[in-house]
Formats: sequence, structure tokens, C-alpha cells
Amino acid sequence: MRLALLTGLLALPVAAMTAEGEAPHQRPDFTRMTDAELSKAYTAAAERRESDWCGFMLPLYSQMENRGSFNPNIKYFRALTEMQCALTEQRWTDAYQKLKYVQSQGGIDLGELAFVDIAGLAGDRAAASAHLLAFLETPEAGGQEEVLARSTGQLLRSYRMAKDFDGALTLMRALQEPQRIGKFNEDVQISFRSDLFAAEVEAGNFERAREQVEGVGSADSVVAALGDRRFEPLWPQLEAKAGPHLHKLLDAELARAIARQKAEPDNLRAFQELATSYLRNARFEDVITLVDTRQPDDFAGLSEDMGWALNAKVYALDALGRHDEAADIFDRIVEQPYDPAQSGWMVNFAINRGSRFVDLGQYEKGLEAADYAGRIAHRSGSDYARMLVRYDKICALTALGRAEEAKAVMAEVEDHLDESVTVAASALLCGGAEERAAEIVRRELGDQYGAMSMATALQRPEFDFYYIHSVRPSLAQRIRPRPDVAPIFDKVARDIPLEFATPFGMRREELAGAATP
Repeated sequence: MRLALLTGLLALPVAAMTAEGEAPHQRPDFTRMTDAELSKAYTAAAERRESDWCGFMLPLYSQMENRGSFNPNIKYFRALTEMQCALTEQRWTDAYQKLKYVQSQGGIDLGELAFVDIAGLAGDRAAASAHLLAFLETPEAGGQEEVLARSTGQLLRSYRMAKDFDGALTLMRALQEPQRIGKFNEDVQISFRSDLFAAEVEAGNFERAREQVEGVGSADSVVAALGDRRFEPLWPQLEAKAGPHLHKLLDAELARAIARQKAEPDNLRAFQELATSYLRNARFEDVITLVDTRQPDDFAGLSEDMGWALNAKVYALDALGRHDEAADIFDRIVEQPYDPAQSGWMVNFAINRGSRFVDLGQYEKGLEAADYAGRIAHRSGSDYARMLVRYDKICALTALGRAEEAKAVMAEVEDHLDESVTVAASALLCGGAEERAAEIVRRELGDQYGAMSMATALQRPEFDFYYIHSVRPSLAQRIRPRPDVAPIFDKVARDIPLEFATPFGMRREELAGAATP
């Protein structure tokens, strides 16, 4: 049936819908086609999962509707295609209006999470939150841990990007209700509890935070708290809970990952989470051994989860000084065909590849890789992803003596500063604008909601959980000691004692130091 075909064609996740579609084939003139030819065109589009919503699907459905010879419900599918087109062009409000139309008038149910995602993107976070919380109380939410975590995390980030911190806090509190938090896996529950703990302190609700300290189980959150003086009365409890070098928390994280992988040996998400946990615990050899058991000879059809497992292996190889092997993996990943509707996630590895080259001081390769990553990030990446690309480009261009080109990218950073302030400050520092970077750091340290992330960014590299040793100038090395920054930092933050440096950061830096002539 026609509508069944159309429904199958349009049932794509929002993450795929927000990518700009490919148009590898010539766009036909649908006005010259017969009805039979139009039917054949949309059947073929369904079979290939056409993702050119604006240039192919919308003209096709519009022509079918105009003919009046197809099912009259085609108008709702045309509206749905308009929604998808708006998403590819990041016209969030238009997409949201079309979504409400097709749901209310056409009776087309895209699912609660599609509504949550699109409403959040359009700025109607209250409606998105209400739908999310209601859905979490239904049986249908069971067994959807991964997509629930993605949608919830995206909505919380949208609150913070809009500087609606009260709204974010309200949602985080509501998520803690047993009938809701139980729909997420244990690691996500720990993450949400830890985030709520930090948010209560940021909001000045210290007594509420004190009640929650025992629920904090995220090593990342503990590091952030140990560097922020607002948490000072709780430092002894947090330090005892974490143990030296966070071993208690990281050991528990690894134990959960091992247990899940054993329980679900065919689950690639569990596999990559175990690889990542080995990496965070500085067990680099174990990362390599694990990933080698399932690394495909041919990367064709690579999944996102296998991509993340390979990413962990790359960083393990780099930490051990095996840079050529690491480079080969990233090169093989980005050689795979990029389809924004099916593999928009490849943007992560394209960016990490470019960042890696720049971190190693291989600036020509880094610039070329960043250019490629930028093209993908423009279509499939977040604001944060695009800021990372700018950072890589600025560092590479500056190191190559191409100052004027670097300045043009630095202007883009200024235009998008609030999308990722710590990355923006690092990018401007890399471009030689140290005074401006220091100004941004001072501003953030004085901000109620910016101080924690900036204080964390100013810690030594031994407190990293991820990435490779970098030759770039860092905020910790160049900005933290400045006389116009140090007193402000010391007032609101501290240099975390090295007793709580991460196993990953310590071993990576030790190996890098040993390899330096």
C-alpha cells in the first residue's frame, strides 16, 4: 500500500533527519511524469531510503498531492517531508510546527521521543520535558535505554545552552523519581545523579547537594567537584568515596562494563563501553587485546559502536607510542562512504582524526583532516563539533604561518563563543590571542554556571580521562599561572591534589615524558 511505503520511508530517527541529505542522483522533473512514473519514483526512493528531503522528496510529494489522483492523506506525508526538510536546514521552529500538524491533523505518530527531540530543538523545552517525563512512566519506555539517554541528554544540554539553568534543574530533579530513573541503565542513572548533585551546588542549594553526595558515582563529576571551592565542605567525603586516583569509582565502572559485556556478548554497545572503561583505567594493552578480538578486516559497513571501540584503541596505541598503527585505523574509518542519513555519526571520528594530527604536531595532515571534518560537521555535527573543528583549524593554520586564514576562523569562534566557551578560549589561545583567552577565562571563573567547567579545563593534563598527549598550548599551562587569572582562580577553585589524578592522565603523561628525547 502506498501509505505503508511512505511510512517506512519516513520512519527515521531525528539524529539522521537533521543531517543534510545526499543527492548523488539527478533530480528529475516530477511535473513531466505520469502517475505511474511518480509511483515508481517514490517506490524506488523508499527502497534506497532517500534522504534528500528538500530537493527530491518534497517536490515528489508535492506533485503527488497536486495531482489529486493519489490517496488524499498524501498531504500529511508531504507535510512530514517538509518537517524533515526543515530539520536538515536547522529550521527548528518550522519543523516543530509541521510535527504538531501531522500529529494532530494526520494522526501520524512519530513517537514521544521524536516530539521531545524536535520540541527541544525548537526551544519549547517545557513541552519537551512534559512529554519526556510522561513517557518515562509508561511501559513503552522500557527497553529503550540508549535512545532515552540520548534524547534526555540532548534536552538537558538545550536547557544549558539557553542558559535556562532553573529549567534544567527542575528536569533533573523530576528524572530522579523511581518510576522514571529506573528506565535508564545503571551508568546513566549514576551520571544523572552526579549531574544533579553538581547542579544543586551551582544553584546555591548546598543542603540539597549534601543529601545527595552518597549517590555521586561518576569519576568525571568528582574531578570537577574537587577543583571547585563551592564543594570544599564535601571534599573529604568525595575524596574518600573516590579513593586515590579515583580507583574506587573507576574500578566500579570497569566492573559494571565487564559484567554487561559478559551478560551480552553480542552487544557492540557493551563491547565499546568495556574498551572505553579499560582506556579510562589506563589499561592500554587490555584495550588493544579486547578490540583485536572483533576488529573487522574490512571496515565496510562499520557500525558506530565499533567505531568508538576502535577510537579507544587509537588512543591506547598513541599512549604506547604506536602512532602509525593508530593513524591507520582512523584513516580506514574515514575512507568509508559517508551517508548523512545513515552514518552521520562518522563526524565524531573525522573530528578526532583531525584533532589527533594537530595534537601530534602534524599540522599539514591536521589541516587537511579538519577541512574534511568541517564539511561533515556542517551537515551532521553539533555546535560543539563545529567548534572543535575551528579549534583544530586555528592551531594548524597558526603553526603553518597562515595567520590571516587563522584570524578568519577566530572570528567565527567569537561569533559562536557561547556554544563551547572552554574550547573557544583554547582555540583563541592557539591562534595567539592570549589576552582575549585570559579575558574569557576570567569571565567564566566569575560566572555561577561557568566556573566549574572552566576550573576543570585549567587543571593539569594528569586529570584527563581521554584523548592523546598534545603539543598545543593549554589553558592550564599558559592562562592559569597569569597574574591576572591566578588570584581569581584561587578564589573559586584549586589545583586538585595529584593524589586524585586519573590513571589515564598519569600513565599517558608518564609515557609521553619517557618518549621525549
